[in-house]
Amino acid sequence: MRTSQHKLYHLGSMLCLSLLTACGAQDQSRNSPTIAAQPAPISASTYGVSGQRGDYEIGRTATSFYLKDLASNSGTSYLNGEKIIEFSDMTVNLEVFAKSKQIPEKDLQSLIELYIAFFNRVPDANGMSYWIDQMKAGASIAEISKSFYGAALAFSSITGYSESMSNADFVKIIYKNVLGRNEVDAEGLAYWSTSLSNGSATRASLVATILNSAHTFKGDPTFGYVADLLDNKIKVGLYFAIQQGLSYKTDEISITKGMSIASAITPTDYLSAIYLAGLDPSADDLTSSFDTKGKILIRVWRQDGSEGSIDDFVKATRYLNDKWSMYGNYGFYKLGQIPGTPQVGGNVYTSNVNGVNYITFDIPSNQKFYFTSLWAAPNIGTVFMHADNKGLGYTVSSKQVQILELPFAFVATEYAQMNSLIASNTLSPALQTELTAAKQAFDQTNATTSASERALASYQALGLILPLKEKIVLDLSNQAIAKNKARTDFDMNYEGFGSWIDTKHLEGYKKATEIGFQSVLTNVNWKQVSPTKGTYNFSNLDYEVDQAIKLGYKVALNINTASNYPDWVKTLNHDELKRLYLENAQTVVAHFGDKVSWYYVTSEAELETNGRTLKQVGELAEASLVGARAASPLKPFGIYVSASAYVAYQMNPNGTPNYFAGSQVLQYLMRHDIKYDFVGLEMQYATTFAPIDLQRFQQVISEFWKIARIPIYMGETGYSSKTEDYGIATNFYWHSGLNQQSQSEWASGTLRTLYAMPNVKGYYWVHLDPDNNDYGSDYLSTLVGTNLLRADGQVKSLYNTFKNLKTELALP
Repeated sequence: MRTSQHKLYHLGSMLCLSLLTACGAQDQSRNSPTIAAQPAPISASTYGVSGQRGDYEIGRTATSFYLKDLASNSGTSYLNGEKIIEFSDMTVNLEVFAKSKQIPEKDLQSLIELYIAFFNRVPDANGMSYWIDQMKAGASIAEISKSFYGAALAFSSITGYSESMSNADFVKIIYKNVLGRNEVDAEGLAYWSTSLSNGSATRASLVATILNSAHTFKGDPTFGYVADLLDNKIKVGLYFAIQQGLSYKTDEISITKGMSIASAITPTDYLSAIYLAGLDPSADDLTSSFDTKGKILIRVWRQDGSEGSIDDFVKATRYLNDKWSMYGNYGFYKLGQIPGTPQVGGNVYTSNVNGVNYITFDIPSNQKFYFTSLWAAPNIGTVFMHADNKGLGYTVSSKQVQILELPFAFVATEYAQMNSLIASNTLSPALQTELTAAKQAFDQTNATTSASERALASYQALGLILPLKEKIVLDLSNQAIAKNKARTDFDMNYEGFGSWIDTKHLEGYKKATEIGFQSVLTNVNWKQVSPTKGTYNFSNLDYEVDQAIKLGYKVALNINTASNYPDWVKTLNHDELKRLYLENAQTVVAHFGDKVSWYYVTSEAELETNGRTLKQVGELAEASLVGARAASPLKPFGIYVSASAYVAYQMNPNGTPNYFAGSQVLQYLMRHDIKYDFVGLEMQYATTFAPIDLQRFQQVISEFWKIARIPIYMGETGYSSKTEDYGIATNFYWHSGLNQQSQSEWASGTLRTLYAMPNVKGYYWVHLDPDNNDYGSDYLSTLVGTNLLRADGQVKSLYNTFKNLKTELALP
């Protein structure tokens, strides 16, 4: 005998609210203010933690789960059979994924769709768990739909549904929730309204009909976005409630957050909604089983078609710049994976399988991996490439293997990435021709019969696909620039860090004002300003700022930069340091006021942690902001973080790092409601760090926007001409090498890309004033040749490139 329909349909106010939030009783919680190394075994079904969900890593042991504190490094806790983890902001249901496998996948999707259609919100884990139990007990989707409709009526102020609403108004809400359409076509409105009025459909059943109809638009050139939007809402619902097992702590938050997350989903973007929820899209995978390890087996082919060895692999993936030669530039994470977790692949070694030698990595089983590496290809040089199953990742079962052929595995992902750029956009005729050639080259890689032929075809395809990706980015950027008016909110910054006070560099700064640069950036040098505790002497910095203004520049200023502090600061404990950061920010802003146009009140704290935890870095950022706003409550303030690390750390995660990624810091601030007004991104991809192509450059910026949702100023974007103009050897190149031509191409490409992105408000060109004495420094040598002028005073082609861009883009 199935559960009575009366039980499902009869909705008291508590059950109605449960439909909007989460159903099911809450177990008694065992509070744990801090995580000990290994807590004593417990039997309660809920494990309590004082911190937020985003501050912890959740993983599996051989038989259970563990919690690792990422924010304060206070240790790891091992669960003992608990079913729920209760954080200060969310709960995690550790059983809901396994329970979801007990009903058909289409029924699971239908449950998520009911949340979307009736409430336009993502479901929570506890609510999904409740309704899965009801389905297992015999309830049908039609019966559950009636319950959802009843709840929607009971809370009409939230849902918009009411008993008295007309059939037409009912259809309009479904169109908005399911189809993402605020306007309803007259024909569709009449059709569905008639279905309700003649009794062929009820309001509860019509929802399922419209949901099914929405899926039929998949791929439609006009209404395909309808199916894409619904698919993305389902995807976020699965991620939030099933894969991550999440519910918010209160009914009110579950309702409002669930709706705001759903409203952030678009037909082309679901990651923004995940970030809005305070989550990292690459967060812990709670769906894997308790298996051990799988293996990745890699075979490598050289550009001449001959098979390479493990030494060839290491050589191809290693960035040989002196500063970074200790790193092997390959990884198994998605773009932007935070550091602080050991490299998934571990050490590389060789193994012989069925008589074939493979380059081998051990990886956790039943967890998706995304292989990314530095690799060289014709026509573009050495850039980061992805071999991750077209962005979907690979999953290897326990004691199973995944074989990758390089470069063949790169081709599929990079080709898919190229196609994703196009979407519904129209390309210029010239690029359409190149697109046809790239498709033919891609098809040829799949038509070959031998591994050697496949390698040759793959290098040829990459030589077309990778440059074409850049051309597509530029083509679409140019279209956007032509469509929009000249921008008045875009700043051109020549950085400099105070070098303009040296008369030998004045010519370069004068030249920069001629070609559109309006501002400069410098740091507060606390070794000069506050050499002893309690003293402030701004005379040197005053001169620096005043000279910049005399040269016609506005000034951007980094205040709290850890690397610029004197030794006495290193003796302070954390609480004392927080007070100092607050006081320093308040003092600097009060001193300079509006003379400084942009304040970055904390700068690159993630790269100079001195052993501090992520939580402590976040608290320093918060203290800095509080101090600055105390001095000037209405002025906007920014934070300056590293975006170079967003890719570089992905390649080189460190088990016990003394640094974090800038993306990680921003995610922490967002989770804890610490709201800066803008962010500066340091992005030396083509100088200090291994080079990336323009598509990846654009992708990184877009990912940071999804995290922070505040205006971006693109800092330290430069490119060197050192191999041509200074004779400094380098092993890697982008396009034709580190020369004036590539430098000009990089400047033009990055500026156009950024100028077309409305959320980017500025472009900072990093440069090192030419000085032969700097050649002995590993770090500075990576920036030699980034100036407008050579060391002998010759004006480089970079000057004319920016001059032409100033005219074309109508820069001030």
